[in-house]
Amino acid sequence: MLLRHDNAHARLSPAGNALGLVPDTRMASINASQSELASLLERLDSTRIQPQDSANALLAGLGSSPLTEAQTLSQLLRRPEVSLRELLPIIADDFSRYSYETLSRAEIETKYAGYILRQLRDIDKRRYLEETSIPEDFLYDDLEGVAIEAREKLSRLRPASLGQASRIAGVSPSDISVLSLYVKAAGR
Repeated sequence: MLLRHDNAHARLSPAGNALGLVPDTRMASINASQSELASLLERLDSTRIQPQDSANALLAGLGSSPLTEAQTLSQLLRRPEVSLRELLPIIADDFSRYSYETLSRAEIETKYAGYILRQLRDIDKRRYLEETSIPEDFLYDDLEGVAIEAREKLSRLRPASLGQASRIAGVSPSDISVLSLYVKAAGR
């Protein structure tokens, strides 16, 4: 969800600009687009739709349940059958100033916010595993709660980090959790 084609320019252009491959004028345009997206996402989170006949008629036409209480546009967009383009007729604010690309990206980011957040947490966890080193003299035989096969492989291969240990066949995620606790205790 993070590595989508619609956000590639925003993710990669700063590195390209630092290398001199992306001109400053293009970078300014990308930064303006990112600001526009942030502004729109903020508006989607703050614009509330009241349960009124026009909104409920539109939602019924889309096969969605009617509103019983006010909801933000973000909440409505998380419904699978609702798109931002279809909501525009009931929105009092003028959203026409946003480009099609910005509207599309905002809709994707809103609909998949939960999945994106989960991926960000996974990335943080992987980064932690890669950055947590295991002392060279660590005694794997002393690990309680780790499978015997995992202890043998860890002792033989002697990974330098928890990330390397997690990629060893036969070492389970629960083994890594226990190893992580022992490594933290050894570091104290």
